[in-house]
Amino acid sequence: MKTPRAGLALLVVLGILGVLAILAVSFVTLAQLERKASRQRLYATKAALLARSGIEDALARLSAGQDASSLQNAYQGEDWNADALLDG
Repeated sequence: MKTPRAGLALLVVLGILGVLAILAVSFVTLAQLERKASRQRLYATKAALLARSGIEDALARLSAGQDASSLQNAYQGEDWNADALLDG
C-alpha cells in the first residue's frame, strides 16, 4: 500500500524547478534592460560631447574674428546625408 507522501518529492522538485525558471527569466530580462540602459547612456554622452564641441568650435571661431559672412565662400556647411547638396 502506498503512503500519502509518495508524490510529495515530485511536487517539491517541480516547485523548485518552477522557481529556478522564473529566476532565470528575470535575470535575462534584467540583463537586457541593463544593456539598453548602458546604450542610452552612451548615446547621451556622445550627444553631450558633440554639442559641447560645437559650442567650443563656435567660440573659437568667434574669438578668432571669423563670422559667417567672411566664411561664406570658404565654408558652406557639412554634407550630412552625402547627397552632395549642402542647402537641403
